[in-house]
Amino acid sequence: MALPEGGIFIRNSNFLRNFYLRNTLNFSNTFNLRHDLDVFVGQEVRYVDRDEAEFTGYGILFQGGLLPRTDPNIIAKIVNESSDYYGLGFTKERTVSYFSRITYGLDGKYFISFTGNLNASNRQGLKDGEVRWAPTYTFSGKWNAKEETFLRNVKPVTTMDLRVSYGLTANTGPATNTLPVLQFYVTDRFLISDRETAIFIDDLQNDDLTWEKQYETNLGMDLGLFQNNLNISVDAYRRDGFDLFDFVEQSGVGGQRVKFINNADLVTEGLEVQIRTSVKRGNLQWRTTLNGSVFRQEITKIQARPNVLDAIDDTGASFVGRPRNSLYSLQFTGLDSRGLPTYNIPGDNKTFDINFQDTGVETLSDGSETGSARRLPYLKYEGPTEPNKTLGLQNSFTYKNWSRMLN
Repeated sequence: MALPEGGIFIRNSNFLRNFYLRNTLNFSNTFNLRHDLDVFVGQEVRYVDRDEAEFTGYGILFQGGLLPRTDPNIIAKIVNESSDYYGLGFTKERTVSYFSRITYGLDGKYFISFTGNLNASNRQGLKDGEVRWAPTYTFSGKWNAKEETFLRNVKPVTTMDLRVSYGLTANTGPATNTLPVLQFYVTDRFLISDRETAIFIDDLQNDDLTWEKQYETNLGMDLGLFQNNLNISVDAYRRDGFDLFDFVEQSGVGGQRVKFINNADLVTEGLEVQIRTSVKRGNLQWRTTLNGSVFRQEITKIQARPNVLDAIDDTGASFVGRPRNSLYSLQFTGLDSRGLPTYNIPGDNKTFDINFQDTGVETLSDGSETGSARRLPYLKYEGPTEPNKTLGLQNSFTYKNWSRMLN
């Protein structure tokens, strides 16, 4: 018995050290009672260190004054299993950003704006400035239609704004191999005296690692009715994502056959609607918010080749022409004369000839490939694993100093 008395004490601790510096400068003025100009510039620097520690203590007497009574056999068991009873880890994040916004308005009715950002992160590649630094921008305009003469005296309409914007945005993405990712471990050998510390390459250095980016076009309308007791907002958008991360198969030269790099493209089109109401009777106020959204998504470029087992898994698979992480199934075609299920699959035996490793692409003896990895044609598309339609309702009741929210 490795633990004859006492219990197990487990402690996981996380320490965050964060330094944040932000400087901004703002200029705003109105000229000739018609022209409004607002200029905003700034920069920010973020320094983040995260330290993690885990410890498992054995043999602590929880009913005996928390006295540790560790049996050496439990330590021997852990060592023999090549396990650990404590560990340390850390991550470092460094980011810098320069940003600006210029907005011009005419007669309180017409507004145009430009927003520019220049961001850099230590999670991006070291090849050149175009990789590590990500310049992004947004052009936008707004028309305050309520200030027009044909709507100014329409009492039910309190506010009415039409909006349009186009821009380029970016995010860091999930990859972390700006530098080589090396993992230390203890070799798993039968005799403890034969074990030694070793290093393996978890990820090769990627000098081209860059930001995931997308061009976004947005059309919107904000309508306020009856002294803004009824508000309606509608937004239609299209997002063309590129340099998205994808698992790409390569020759294996350098020690890694499958790499996680910027290689995929994705198009998303959607519509979002929000309706807000407010009703007040004396000390009682009732607010309601209804949110609804729907979007359509299509992968336009990807090199990853999911097999049948990936496609029918509950996490889904990604193919060109479909949403990301789509779910597929084998098409059931009925029972045979023996009562066994049959499927629409290649091969003569429709029950047992399922090749779960099939990717739709066959490699010939000369190294060339035939077929198409766009999708496995005999699989049935069931839909995306991520919901593309949402609907939410929120109610808030306030009476004097009391409030209640129902979702």
